[in-house]
Amino acid sequence: ATAATLLSSSPSYSSSSSRKPFSKKKRPLDPLERLQHSTKYRGLGFDPNAPPDLRAPGGGVDAERKFKRNKLPRQLKYTLRAHQGHVLAMVFDISGEYLLSAGEDRMVRLWSVQDGTLVKKFPIVHNSAITDILLSRDRKTFITSDRDGRVLMWKTLKGSSVRTLYGPNSQVTSLAWSEDESILVCGTVEGCTYIWDLSSKSHSPIQVLSHNSYAVSSVLVNEPFIGTASADGTLRIFDVQNARVLERSFGRTSIGSLSLSKDRRMFLVGCLDHTLRLIDRKTGEELMCYRGHQNQGFYLKSHLPWDNSLVLSPSEDGRAYLWNLVEGTIAASLKHGDKPVLCAASHPKNRVLATAGADGTIKLWE
Repeated sequence: ATAATLLSSSPSYSSSSSRKPFSKKKRPLDPLERLQHSTKYRGLGFDPNAPPDLRAPGGGVDAERKFKRNKLPRQLKYTLRAHQGHVLAMVFDISGEYLLSAGEDRMVRLWSVQDGTLVKKFPIVHNSAITDILLSRDRKTFITSDRDGRVLMWKTLKGSSVRTLYGPNSQVTSLAWSEDESILVCGTVEGCTYIWDLSSKSHSPIQVLSHNSYAVSSVLVNEPFIGTASADGTLRIFDVQNARVLERSFGRTSIGSLSLSKDRRMFLVGCLDHTLRLIDRKTGEELMCYRGHQNQGFYLKSHLPWDNSLVLSPSEDGRAYLWNLVEGTIAASLKHGDKPVLCAASHPKNRVLATAGADGTIKLWE
């Protein structure tokens, strides 16, 4: 099914396509029921539908909660004096052995996760702060963007940029690429979304999406659709195959981040009113709202780490927060420092987190 087919069946989304009502033969699940059905508990050691004595080692709900709590990262392992100025972007490699970081000092650094050793320092090529970074699965290539609109492709081993992608005329806020890493997408403050085909030799975008003059704060790619979040408070789903656009408005609240759950059933939308909203991908309906952190001035990237049972977000109060996905309660709060935490990255395999912020440091938690 195409993205338009999946998304056009609810009044929560607006679209030019026809809408199909819920079937009258079977009562639709309410948001919490759908959330419980869609959440996967693998890796947590319990089944929420099983009898209490079978839910977790030791039995009972208390044992279940204790088991979940003990699995969360809470201990500070080390602190890295990583960058001068804000750390704006950070990503683990697919093995979890290395961490790539960048920020206001225009530097890209590669770190060993095991002991925090600086493995490589890449030359300064950008003329302004680096705003986002992507690392390929084979670790041979990474992509960076900056506040001047430059998008560069790097070869990790050579330690130099090998390709410049043209198009943006303003600050690039977010980068994302397709699962096979052949399609690259970026959002800009001018309100445009640029799309490149990395499998070709062209340096120019194959398409530019433009629907308003508000900044595109976050982008994601999940073929056959491209998702964008905007400062005008609108989530837009571009169905590229069928040339359709679906919209979900959050009112006057600016959206700072957009991510997709690993099972591809839910969007996590970070709003600049101190809330995170979990949205059903098929209907556009809000399933849960998470509160407790502070976010009104920065585009803070939140996401669903590990097994979709938790929600992770940096916060402007100097902390990073973890929420229980289904309950909506805060599971952990990690104190990074007194200045805003601007990014938080989750280890691809283990319950390990990295936080970084306006103080220029990176902290690893386990």
